[in-house]
This record gives sequence, C-alpha cells and structure tokens, in this order.
Amino acid sequence: MAASSLSKIEISENDKMIVPKKYRIIIERDPEEGVYIASVPSLPGCHTFGKNAKEAVLMAEEAIEVYIETLRDLGKGIPIEDA
Repeated sequence: MAASSLSKIEISENDKMIVPKKYRIIIERDPEEGVYIASVPSLPGCHTFGKNAKEAVLMAEEAIEVYIETLRDLGKGIPIEDA
C-alpha cells in the first residue's frame, strides 16, 4: 500500500527570490526490509527511506533539498511538480 504526501520546499534562486515548490512524496512499506521507502516522482532518482512513514517523509524532504541544490550547482533547471 502506498501513501502520498506533499512537501513544500522553499527554493532560493541566486539568493534573490524565494519560490515555493511542492513535490509529491510517495511512501511505500517494504515488508522484506521492514522500512518505508520514499520516492519523489518529479525528481528522477530521488529516493530514500525511514524506519517509519514520518521519518521517510522527513528524509525525503531533505533529499529534495539536496537534489535541488545539486541541480542549481550544475546550472540545470529545477523541475516543477505536475498538477
């Protein structure tokens, strides 16, 4: 069973403007490993896990921030969540 959460991340473009972005986080329990897997569909390869659903969401929020920071450092565009 999968659950979905929406995360709001504040993104500063060149420290001039803060733009709110929201990303859907999908949480699935992995019964074999006993953890909760979090993935962010709009950010390819952005996955993490936690020992419970709440921790998985918190880890995903951190992963989103790092993902976006990396894109910015590489001079790449920041994906926008499809409505």
